[in-house]
Amino acid sequence: MPLHIDAHYSNRLEALLPPLAANLTREREACGAFTPVRIVVPDQQMETFVKLGLADQAGIAAHHRYLFLSRLLAELAADIAPDLHVLTREELHVQIAHLLADATDRSDDVELAPVRAYLGSAEGGPGADDEGYDDAHDDAHDDAMLRRRFELAGQLATLFLEYGYARTHMLDAWDRGDRVLASTPAWAATEAWQSTLWRMLRERLGRGGPGSTRLFLHDVWRRIAAEPRLAEAALPAHVHIFGLSYIGREFQDILSLLAHHVQIHVYALNPCREFWEDLRIGRKRLDEDEDPFGLADVADPAALRLWGRPGRENIRLLNELSDCDFTEHFVDPLAVEERPTLLRRLQHDVLERRRGPEKRMEGDDSIRVLACSDMRRETEVVANEIWELIRRNEAERREDARIAPLRFSDIGVFIAGSDPASYIAHISSTFERVHHIPVSVSMPTLASTSRVPEALELLLSLPGGNFTRSSFLRLLTHPVVTARFPGANPERWKEWTERLNIVFHEDASSLRNTYIEKDLLTWDQGLRRLSLGGFMAGEHGGVDGVYRAPDGQAYLIEEYGESDMDEAGRFLLLVRSLLADCREISRRGDRTLNDWAALLSRFVGAYLVPGEEDDRRALQRCLAAMESVGDSDPDDVAMPYSLALQFFNDAVTGLSGGSGRFLTDGVTVAGLSAVPFRVAFVLGLDEGRFPDGDRTNPLDLRQARRLAGDVSPRERDKYRFLETLLSTRERLYLCHVCRNAQTGDPLEPSSLVRELEFLLRADYVEADGCRALTVKHPLRRYDERYEAA
Repeated sequence: MPLHIDAHYSNRLEALLPPLAANLTREREACGAFTPVRIVVPDQQMETFVKLGLADQAGIAAHHRYLFLSRLLAELAADIAPDLHVLTREELHVQIAHLLADATDRSDDVELAPVRAYLGSAEGGPGADDEGYDDAHDDAHDDAMLRRRFELAGQLATLFLEYGYARTHMLDAWDRGDRVLASTPAWAATEAWQSTLWRMLRERLGRGGPGSTRLFLHDVWRRIAAEPRLAEAALPAHVHIFGLSYIGREFQDILSLLAHHVQIHVYALNPCREFWEDLRIGRKRLDEDEDPFGLADVADPAALRLWGRPGRENIRLLNELSDCDFTEHFVDPLAVEERPTLLRRLQHDVLERRRGPEKRMEGDDSIRVLACSDMRRETEVVANEIWELIRRNEAERREDARIAPLRFSDIGVFIAGSDPASYIAHISSTFERVHHIPVSVSMPTLASTSRVPEALELLLSLPGGNFTRSSFLRLLTHPVVTARFPGANPERWKEWTERLNIVFHEDASSLRNTYIEKDLLTWDQGLRRLSLGGFMAGEHGGVDGVYRAPDGQAYLIEEYGESDMDEAGRFLLLVRSLLADCREISRRGDRTLNDWAALLSRFVGAYLVPGEEDDRRALQRCLAAMESVGDSDPDDVAMPYSLALQFFNDAVTGLSGGSGRFLTDGVTVAGLSAVPFRVAFVLGLDEGRFPDGDRTNPLDLRQARRLAGDVSPRERDKYRFLETLLSTRERLYLCHVCRNAQTGDPLEPSSLVRELEFLLRADYVEADGCRALTVKHPLRRYDERYEAA
């Protein structure tokens, strides 16, 4: 049976939109207007780009379903075999956490000894045999074990899923009781305990045999392939895959199987017009003084050699899938643009697989490196540059009406690195303060755009905790909590906690067996003193300002005026209620995730009252994520609150956020992407920050031997840099911090910036022209050097 693969390649994503629109039109005509169209995209940025592009092509883009590739294959598998369930990462995480609890009890299993040692089993815990080892230390040790179990289970869940995408032969060997790395000393021991846990997991899930219904994605599709279900299933006639930079090998095999029954359309970004699968990747030794990157004696473009391996291998795998039958939509940057700028020339040479122009070029402003003193100055410089570009474009258009207007939505600000939160905070404030530049943020977590996740985390961390004044006050004075009490004065609450000498713990019972013998420092004694102040007026009421309880304990009455009566009532009501609810939760003992989710949803609803509509939606998303966690364990195995809390926090932390409308509402702030912009700024190109380092994960067995299709974090970052370089149409700004904030010492830019400078110096511009590409900005925006310029 032939494969139905329709492949389209281009060096520009916008050139792939017309064939996508044409195929969708034919699909509508053949299948009907109400048949849903399935389009696979790598992220939400690409989804929005495709939506807007199709709307521009056809006037409207409706009844489209955008999915990630794994989600699509899982949904199709569910349609074909509804009796089989594809495990999600969340479900797998929970199952492995339960499994690790069993592993600590298998003291006779030698291969699991490293796991037991890491988790810190009870018999090996610190002080387990000491007579003075008290309950507090026991609790701390248990919490540490639970944290390690949660973290290890999460890493193994991710690894086992990724093994299913790229190392199915290894998993098959484990199922047979064999190992593939037994002769590799560095990895043999790790494979031993991972393979043992894998077989235990298989047993827990039903060993993936005929009676099992909870399976990995590759298991489900293997079973589908071995049965007549695929030919009999009601499958979609077409599936469209747009803009994926690389696809895992197992996904390729599943698509190959699916392509016998479904027409699969692939629209891929291909930087090079020619076949470049055999392009040499590598460098000379870095200890050679001249030409350390080997640019002088290699005819192929350095950009492809240095940064292009993931794309090279993806195109090779796609060519294997389509038998090298594809349609070209390549666009020569020099043919469509009037001015052969340095950026367009570089893009042209990558497309044509050429080394560079015969004659060196003059440096221009199409590529700029902006060196700034710190992160704040970096965002200020970018804001000023954006405003200058807009102003300059308006002036040019007044002289020549044919020049296209430059809009804020034509400008992208990309944040390199895996921690964009600090940059987003600076961008949001700086762009508004400096020039009132509108911003559309498409990449942050929900916690960076709403304070609801912060309040939720503070609230859920209370049960079982020490109720320290600082952490408790952060919750009590949080806007999402105080919104329940209109007119409340949180600053007065802070004053009372200090005056009442509240430090930690709920009441005196928590201080037994300590050096504190009296009822001091706790919330209970402080609240009692504040309550007494409401009806005992100290010396004015005929008493000496001290209340002596029947047990002999003396409490200094906290006096306050009648004007503070309502405020004290609010404070007492909120704190007493919180302490009582936390005490009840702590007494519940082990419960299932479903029970914890239901209980905590009521707990959250009682105290978090967001006032803004965006915060209300954020709270609904958080509660839905917690409910999803509750549904992730169909076995309903009980677990302690501290372990369940980590699952809930992990789910809420992973929620994405955003503000504005991507590509249409102001300057877009996003991660590195192949989505094209006329002007692109890349921030965070600091040495050590980007690209990601070649860190060795001691748990990842794929590192024992690299296979085609494997993409390391460092290679991923390099290819994203290349995609951004090729997707910028007019001007590319590469920004980095050039000075240490503490010492003032100079800092180097990212190695990718240096590599770009080396290749430009080798093939495009003279050394002086290359140096002119870098602009080092002063420490302050009002420096006199700006006036001189």
